[in-house]
Amino acid sequence: MSVNVENTETLHNEQGININKKLNIKGICYLVIKRSVDIICALIGLIVLIPTTIAIYIIRKILKEDDGPIFYEQLRYGKNGKQFRLYKFRSMCTNADKKLKEYLESNPEAKKEFEENQKLQDDPRITKIGKFLRKTSLDELPQVLNILNNSMTIIRTSTSGRRRN
Repeated sequence: MSVNVENTETLHNEQGININKKLNIKGICYLVIKRSVDIICALIGLIVLIPTTIAIYIIRKILKEDDGPIFYEQLRYGKNGKQFRLYKFRSMCTNADKKLKEYLESNPEAKKEFEENQKLQDDPRITKIGKFLRKTSLDELPQVLNILNNSMTIIRTSTSGRRRN
């Protein structure tokens, strides 16, 4: 004999229209376990993030890279179209947009490459430490902060690259 216990949760879609969503006990248990895994993994990531941030700060000073912020943040769209700030280690110079514009104006081959791919093979905006961070994916490590504040999840992480205008 099985008992099907259901709870009704009221959600709002992007247009503000109420949507009733039924969650059964299995669904609730899944969400609790999923969030618990996120918190545990993010706390472990935080233990790695703190000394990594200190090391990156020191290396940036040794290499005499620009004095801009160590973190880069970008507005992204998450679950239900809700905006959140995505955190990463900054891998580009602080005046990256200006530098890109000047570089593309003086380099037609690079301009064509950028128009086709929206990225450059040898991007002059990327710092020395930024190349290493990207190659090792360490630039993504600060996203554990997004996981802790429940903006992202380890399981089925999905973000949209749309930016705020």
